[in-house]
Amino acid sequence: FAALGDYATLRGNPVMDIFNSKFILIWGNDTQATVPYLSFAMIKAKEQGMPITVVDVRSTETVSTFATGKDEVPPHICIRPGTDGAMLSAMANVIYRKNLHDEEFIREYCFGFYPGDEVTSRSKKMHPVTGEPYFGTTFKVPKGQSFVEYLDDLEEEHGGYEGVLKWAAKLTGTDEKTIEDLAVQYAVTKPSFICSRLTGPQRTHNGMYFSWMLIALSAMTGNTIKRGGGFGEIRADDGYSVEMEEPSREEGI
Repeated sequence: FAALGDYATLRGNPVMDIFNSKFILIWGNDTQATVPYLSFAMIKAKEQGMPITVVDVRSTETVSTFATGKDEVPPHICIRPGTDGAMLSAMANVIYRKNLHDEEFIREYCFGFYPGDEVTSRSKKMHPVTGEPYFGTTFKVPKGQSFVEYLDDLEEEHGGYEGVLKWAAKLTGTDEKTIEDLAVQYAVTKPSFICSRLTGPQRTHNGMYFSWMLIALSAMTGNTIKRGGGFGEIRADDGYSVEMEEPSREEGI
């Protein structure tokens, strides 16, 4: 969530919101071993029939405890280390080419997906160099830098729709059908939640692209603001805070 704004004020959905999900995709995160409060909720969600798929380079406790799969999507997708971004890019291409993206949400809330997108800033921040306020400034996506143009370039480079799937399959060690099935299942099952937190893929070489692609998939399917949807971290708090008095201390203690 820090990628979208101030980490001190942004929060993920509360843990109980997980029961509003229809499909959970745990990506590169051993939830069972590292997040006790979330693992309990995952177990209860699984008991209620929640489909869960884990994408991870290892067979972890999370795989053995939570993973169920959904329809044609297997419980555990074991990809090669450092290739997460390639799989997510191929998934994004599948979702867009099959017209499974949420155009209404994208037009209303996203900037940079379509060529020629424009947005007028409402940010209170200042330009770090000039000190000029961003508020009221109109920004336009530079030619060739929209997300759709990126997907077009990806297909041109690898020989079309099937070529992108073959490229991702070769890099990740995951067959083309599994990548395609995962993309479709994530896009058509609403809401879907990608649970990643501060994970292994994010900490690898070029891990920033993994993080940005998670955001892209969540945004292009409209899952970003859905209860039971979202990406990244689901928090133990719900955004509320309580002010407490400082405890009294005896002098010298």
